[in-house]
Amino acid sequence: MKKTVLFFITWCVLFHAEVWGQNTYSSERDITAKDGIVIKGTLLSVEREDMMPTPLVIIVAGSGATDRNGNGSGLNSDAYKLLCESLSREGISTYRYDKRAIAASAYEGMKEEDLSMELYASDVRDIVHHFYTAGTYSSIYVVGHSEGSLLSILAADDNKEISGVVSLCGAGRPMGDVLKEQLAVQAGGVLTPITTPIIDSLSAGHKVKNVMPQLYSLFRPSVQPFLISQMRYDPAVEIAKLTCPILIISGSKDLQVKEADYEALKGAVPTCRAVRIEGMSHTLKMTDSDNMQVQLYSVYMNPALEVSSELVGEIKKFVK
Repeated sequence: MKKTVLFFITWCVLFHAEVWGQNTYSSERDITAKDGIVIKGTLLSVEREDMMPTPLVIIVAGSGATDRNGNGSGLNSDAYKLLCESLSREGISTYRYDKRAIAASAYEGMKEEDLSMELYASDVRDIVHHFYTAGTYSSIYVVGHSEGSLLSILAADDNKEISGVVSLCGAGRPMGDVLKEQLAVQAGGVLTPITTPIIDSLSAGHKVKNVMPQLYSLFRPSVQPFLISQMRYDPAVEIAKLTCPILIISGSKDLQVKEADYEALKGAVPTCRAVRIEGMSHTLKMTDSDNMQVQLYSVYMNPALEVSSELVGEIKKFVK
């Protein structure tokens, strides 16, 4: 793998916007993790005319092959890109990145079975440390979406470099419980007698040898170590360990993460600010539909639709 420098910037000044006495600059920023893997991301840095430092928000993406912009297999929303651009207009700098092994952060010799929640959380800490030691920003906040919520929570545990955490559409129950619920709905309960023992085994830390072809994409041997690492955590238990400020946000039209998850996280930290945005989907965009097929075309595959303005406002109030 080709070596890159920690502060290497492959291109400078993608755009230059003047809003309310500030300039916004976009650049590619590579960050090297402790094990030498290079994480690639995009920095939107806001420069105020009075030269006062701005807060920095780091976006931690959701599950699967979701990239720094919020896109992936069957997903073309640009949600993270749009969120970062909206925050920059509010005077907040942002960094969004491709998680290791995803998109531009793929690397030679990578193996799916080597990935874990602990490794991804360590990458978040390394990214935070990179910007913290640079001393450029007034504060650093981590905004984790979906699976990224738990990663952000794990990264913030006993971490004084993180000023606060935003759990955005994050699960509030162990992933084994969430997965059982999702599979029961999607398959109409037909596969429940087969999938439940698999999930129970993984939750107990044990791999499953024989997986039927219909379930291979979900429980293939190479992904089982990651699932085991994910299922060992109860997000509500983990978030209760944090001592930094916490903002919990969910959407009433989120068809992937339920209100029960929001309530579990909220109940675990009674002192936090918790907001349930009426009409916001899992893609952070507004919709009036509870039908997944309708949402797929109207919000999941619609990069032209802006993210919720209420969401942007809540994050702004939290970090400034």
